[in-house]
Amino acid sequence: GTGNINVARAKLSATQDDVSTTYGTAFDTDAYAAKTHFTGLTNGDENRTIAVSYENTGAVTDAAEIAKGRVTQNAGTGYTLTGTITDTNVLNNYETNDSTALQKVTSNSTVNQAEITINTVKNLTYGEKGVDVHTTTGTENTIASGKLVNGDTGIVSVTNTSTTYDGNKGTRDTADANTYASTTIGLTVTDADGNDVSTNYKLAGTGNINVARAKLSATQDD
Repeated sequence: GTGNINVARAKLSATQDDVSTTYGTAFDTDAYAAKTHFTGLTNGDENRTIAVSYENTGAVTDAAEIAKGRVTQNAGTGYTLTGTITDTNVLNNYETNDSTALQKVTSNSTVNQAEITINTVKNLTYGEKGVDVHTTTGTENTIASGKLVNGDTGIVSVTNTSTTYDGNKGTRDTADANTYASTTIGLTVTDADGNDVSTNYKLAGTGNINVARAKLSATQDD
């Protein structure tokens, strides 16, 4: 007589851990494999590495963009890490609980803001008109910690607040001659294409508004 030996596919499921990085820091692609977890591997397959290819929408892969220094997308959530199973042994010998081949597994990918601390100095003279003391540009800004990343090219401006200065100034052109502490609250940064990428940074910092004494001379009639 004759007969058949029928080997049915084993059941297999997979999960994948979420991944994250900081804006301007490339994802660790070598760590992707450890993020994918299989349940149901058998017959020695549990003792070997399962071939999976990965695509992360939070990473920059375009060569032209990489040439500009970009390695991540903008800071945010909503990106996806997709693992595509390329292991033929798994594709041929396993199936999911709904009897389809297990081909892909997905998880969340996040790009967190880069932290940067910028200290500001604004110098003006008592009574000087038309000075925006709450906006600093160029050399008025000093990066105290962190740095611009991801191909971003420059700090356009920083905004700050100082309740002591504003309270002393009132409706006058300037506050009294003195040094007033300020706190940085806003940042404008551009990338290599001139786009505003400020929201990719988490800003901290302090500064001073220095009001110098005005020059004064006097004469007196006989």
